[in-house]
Amino acid sequence: MTTVSKPLGVAQTEPRAQATTPSRSLAFDYQMMILGTVMLFGVFLDGWAHNHGRVDDSFFTPWHAVLYGGYALAGGRLVLAQFVNVGRGYKWLRALPPGYILSLLGVIIFGGAGIVDMIWHETFGFEENLEALLSPSHLLLMTGALLIMTGPLRAAWLDATPYRQRGWRFLLPAIMSVTSVFALLSFFLAYAYFTEDLTYLVGIRPGGSRGIVDAMGIMGLLVPPMLLTACILFLRRRWRLPFGTVTLMLCLTVLLMTWLSLDATYEFLLAVPMLMAGLVGDVLLWRYNSPQRLAWLRLMAFGAPFAIILLYLITIQQFSGQFLWWEIHMWLGAPVLAGVLGYLLSFVAYPPAMPPNAATD
Repeated sequence: MTTVSKPLGVAQTEPRAQATTPSRSLAFDYQMMILGTVMLFGVFLDGWAHNHGRVDDSFFTPWHAVLYGGYALAGGRLVLAQFVNVGRGYKWLRALPPGYILSLLGVIIFGGAGIVDMIWHETFGFEENLEALLSPSHLLLMTGALLIMTGPLRAAWLDATPYRQRGWRFLLPAIMSVTSVFALLSFFLAYAYFTEDLTYLVGIRPGGSRGIVDAMGIMGLLVPPMLLTACILFLRRRWRLPFGTVTLMLCLTVLLMTWLSLDATYEFLLAVPMLMAGLVGDVLLWRYNSPQRLAWLRLMAFGAPFAIILLYLITIQQFSGQFLWWEIHMWLGAPVLAGVLGYLLSFVAYPPAMPPNAATD
């Protein structure tokens, strides 16, 4: 990603044939955002069907149709833009707006992975449970999907539009791209996600394997907020994010993950603590508006993960009809550990200033 596009709204004065690449189009970003979201929904719809016994031993299912239909639409839109711009005089490898050539590569990878996946199923049979999340053909599909979905993010990142154009209208495609990354990685890490299996936390405590079960419960609590914090810090390195970004990313992903493995209607009540935790993150992120107020960003990196886990544990304790078997050492320690890890992530994204003339190699 080395080419920086012209600011939105600035007229292109040189002839099209002499321009390096087409200028960024916000309308095109929104189109790709919507088509990427359709692909993401297709992934979760297929996962829901597998989790609820709605599939048979066939590659050709209505659930696959939504996923591959979204892929076909996204790929078709990219290919159309490619040929139209080549016809306008742009070179083949520079015919798409900045950031989208990797999305076109993702179309090729996803299409090839779909063929590999069909052959894989015919050769080795259909995966079950954890196998499906670790299948090489499925991970290749994930790679292609991520490249397609992150086109609007790369386009926005390379855009030189002044900061006055930084609200929801201009940043929504980029924010939804990163949300898709967060959600898709959450899907493939479902075995380490707090919505996957509440028996790690509540009910009758197991006997001999209690240490392994407790470890699984802790990892399921730590992974989601770490993914979210990393995504938010990444976005904040580039933009001052509109209020509500943390809440949108968290609530949308957790609702999808809850729907994926829904066993009881009360699990949708998780939207309430996630909304509260998201607002905690948004308020703290809003307070950070200059390098002199970096402490607020670090507080967000601690406070959002802490709130996510603590409010989640309180919710399942109150509404699941069962009780946490953890003592206070664990049920309060897990949110604190998540906060500490998030706090440390903030130093990766925003390291302390180095002394003048300090050696860097």
